[in-house]
Amino acid sequence: MKKLLKGLGAAIGYILVYIIVSILVAIAGSIAYGIIAGIAAFKTDSPLNSIFDGFRNNMSDSLAIFTIIAGLISLFIYWLIIIAGKKTIKERLDLIPVSLHKLWPIIPLGIFFNLFIANLLAVLPLPDRLIQDYAEASSDIQGITPAIVLSVVLMAPVLEEVLFRGLVFKSLHRGMPLIPALILQALVFGLLHGQIIWICYATLLGIALGITKARYVSLYPCILFHLAFNSWNYIMVPVYNLLPDSNLVNIAISVVSAVIIVLLGILIFRKTARVEHAYLAESAEDILSSEDTGLQSFVDYE
Repeated sequence: MKKLLKGLGAAIGYILVYIIVSILVAIAGSIAYGIIAGIAAFKTDSPLNSIFDGFRNNMSDSLAIFTIIAGLISLFIYWLIIIAGKKTIKERLDLIPVSLHKLWPIIPLGIFFNLFIANLLAVLPLPDRLIQDYAEASSDIQGITPAIVLSVVLMAPVLEEVLFRGLVFKSLHRGMPLIPALILQALVFGLLHGQIIWICYATLLGIALGITKARYVSLYPCILFHLAFNSWNYIMVPVYNLLPDSNLVNIAISVVSAVIIVLLGILIFRKTARVEHAYLAESAEDILSSEDTGLQSFVDYE
């Protein structure tokens, strides 16, 4: 029970760091923009409403910038916590190099996972209201600007993999068996995406990424998988515009993608069959022996 509580406590602590930082960055950014908008309105004698209309029109970029800043601050805090403990960054996050021979299936896996989910969503008989909510939520990240691309393609894969597969998953597994830890980290990963459709497919993605971490025992394949998954949304835009908007096409792509995902999964399991799952078998007795309390206890455990 003590191991379970410490594992849950550490995982919750890491998640709260990102949530709190994100909220503070959003508040600070909004206040800063309000001050800048007020000064601009005063200098140009422009109505303040028109300036805030401009802010709303560029909301996607603003949110992306806030996300990047919050991500960088969170990564810095995680770095401070790790170096305050007894392990190196490499050891704590499992930043273990993987040979290209074992790594290459990860990129097509991420791509076809994206294709499978995108086309499956297009044919599922979902309620119109749910589809509308999903479209509105997705509109904030559908633009192709440097800030949005940097946020979605680079910052999200790095931050979310460090947080969920590098910190949360490992913390949970020190207090519970592998399968419950894998499912729980995926559920939390999904829930933090907010919108119900995002929650569903992000949870599925979180399970796939958790399995990837368990097989490779390295965070690098997870980041690459996530990067391939997210970036394909932008790479495939010209191709999607050429394809007919047909349920038959969507079903065909979903089926083909599912078959390829299974084949790539089998290949990955074969390539990683001899990997020693060191972190999965790691004993936490020495770590849990500390009687310190507060932040030091949290750091020592991690």
